[in-house]
Formats: sequence, structure tokens, C-alpha cells
Amino acid sequence: MPSSTRFVLFSALLLSLTLGNVALASPQDSTTTTTEAKTKPKGKFRLPKPPKKFALPILTMDSEIYDWGTVIRGTVVEHTFTVRNSGEAPLDILEVKPQCGCTAVDKPADPIPPGGSAKLTLKVDTKRFKGPLKKTAAIKSNATKQPLTITMQGTVEPLFAITPENPKITIVRGAETPPFKISVKRVSKQPAEIVGIDCKSTIIAPTLKEIEPGSTYDIDVGVALNTKGTRSYYYERLKIKAKTGDEELELPLRVTVVVQDRISLKPKSAYFPRKETDTLKIEGAPTLHKVIDIRSLGGESHQFKILDVENKTVNFKHRLDTQVEGKIYQLHVMLDEIPPGTQRTVREHIVIKTNDPDHPELKITTMALFGR
Repeated sequence: MPSSTRFVLFSALLLSLTLGNVALASPQDSTTTTTEAKTKPKGKFRLPKPPKKFALPILTMDSEIYDWGTVIRGTVVEHTFTVRNSGEAPLDILEVKPQCGCTAVDKPADPIPPGGSAKLTLKVDTKRFKGPLKKTAAIKSNATKQPLTITMQGTVEPLFAITPENPKITIVRGAETPPFKISVKRVSKQPAEIVGIDCKSTIIAPTLKEIEPGSTYDIDVGVALNTKGTRSYYYERLKIKAKTGDEELELPLRVTVVVQDRISLKPKSAYFPRKETDTLKIEGAPTLHKVIDIRSLGGESHQFKILDVENKTVNFKHRLDTQVEGKIYQLHVMLDEIPPGTQRTVREHIVIKTNDPDHPELKITTMALFGR
């Protein structure tokens, strides 16, 4: 075979092998490219851009403070605020939370459209106040996280001065109680009068007396109490009705009734704290003692006798002294040593027996604390 022919065949074979290698390499290159695409690191996460026109409601008011000046005590002050939406989205008034003594009367129920307004009415009842007064209310809305505060303020002038302002009547269970007097006197230059009393109590019975027309009044408060009750305090309410011109007002008054037993114990227990009992650790320390005062509160006609003293204690001693026969006695409770053992608290009782049918037994608690 001539050399030229061999060269042509060799060249054709070499070209064939080259093309074959390229063909075989193509799938591998494609796979590599796909893998690289799959393993390509992703970009950083970013929030979507807000719209170009992002609308919000804006709550504004013509005035956030209303000053009523001076009103007579008992007047209900009412004022309507104007709420405006200066934003570009509907404004929702979610809640109007008033301070004590201030009540939301009317609040917008529907959303306020952009550029719109609505009315919000508050009232303050002044019957329990006098002098400078400020009441607030918080408006919660979808405009801001923090509520908007509106204020109603002014001065409350009383028509009448009531003495005492907080009546407290102390009575003795089972004893006759004279009427308790409350004085009502006009202090305002504005003409006024007391026209009546409203009281639904079953404990007190007030009676109105006109001392000087349009100026001075007395209220006599009688107390009728069930002797078998056990309560020590009663809180009763009455309303004094006043009138000035064509306006009728109510002046509330709370009367406290304190009930004492016909036989009084002061104090009702003998208590020895740790700082006192620690002194008993010292050799030759004096005996500790407490005095219980036992006396009649039933008036001149009431007397009682102590028939017996039952000392049901192990660690305490006692001595009874007569101060005024039938009226006043003293019980001395004594502790002269620390009881043995590891007990830190000792609680025991002494029982006094009397001839009083309402108080046949008087129980006195004796208690001591010890540090070990």
C-alpha cells in the first residue's frame, strides 16, 4: 500500500476516534452542568417590597381635654368629643376604657372612613367628689399600639357640708342606743334645700329634721340590730335628696356601724412573742404576764359576775382581780418558764364563765412563740 494511502487511512481513523470521544464526553458534561445548577447556593432571603401606596389610619381629635369649669356636686357632666380619621385606611375604635367615675356613653360602632369623623361621648358623675377633679379615658384603636388618652376635668362645688363626712356609729349588742346625729348645712351661695332621704337599710333608720329652712338640717340615725347576730361591722348607705332650682341631686352617704359585745375583752388574747420569751432563758428572769381587761359596756343597768375561771392550759398561770364589782375585772395571764421539748409554738385557752345569759362563756386564747 502506497504511503499516501496509509496516511489518509490513519487520518480518517484518528478523526473517528476524536469524534467518538467528544460524543462520549457530552453526556458527562451535561450531568456536571445539571449538578452544578442544583448545588448552586441560593441568594439571601428578602421580604417582599411594600406597595408604593401603603395606607394607614390616623386618629386625631379637635381637642383631647374638656374643662367644665365649676359644677354643683351631684351634677352629671356630659361631653361629646369628635374623633377624626386623617389617614388613608378605615379607623376602628376598638375600646374606650374609662377611669373610675367616668363612663363611656357612646362610641363609634362602625369603622371611620378616611377623611371622616365620628362622635364619642363621655360623662362624669360628680356626686361622690368635691374640689378639683380629673377623669380620663383611654381610646384603643387600630391606628397605634398605644391608646390615646382624653381628659375631662373641672371643679366640683358642694351645695351642703355634711358633718361628719364619714359617720361611724358604735353600738353595744343588746343595749339601747340613742340616735346618732348628722348635720347638713348649706355652704353654697346658690339657693337649695334638702327634700328627703332614701335609705333601704334594715339596720339604720334615718329621720330628717329641718332646723332652718333652706340652710340647716339634722338627720337622726337610729339603729335596730338583732342581738343574736355575730357581725362586728355593717356598712349602710343612704341618699340625701337635694333640690336647687329645677334640678334634683342625690348626695350619697355611707354610715359605718361598729358592733361591740355587752361584755368587752381587751385584748381578746394573751400573746407572748419570741423576743419576750427569749428573756426566760436568763437565770432569775422575771415572770412574763399580760392583762386582759373584762368590763361591761351595757350601761348603768347592766352588771355581771364571773362565776369561774377554767384554766385549760399547761404552760400558763392566771390570776383574777376585781376592779369594780359587777362592772370591771382584770385577768392576769402569766408565763414563768420555757416549756420542755422542741415545740416552738404553744397555743392554749382559758375559759371565763359568767352569769350573763348572752355571754355565759368568754374564751381567751393564750399563745407563746419560742426560739430553740
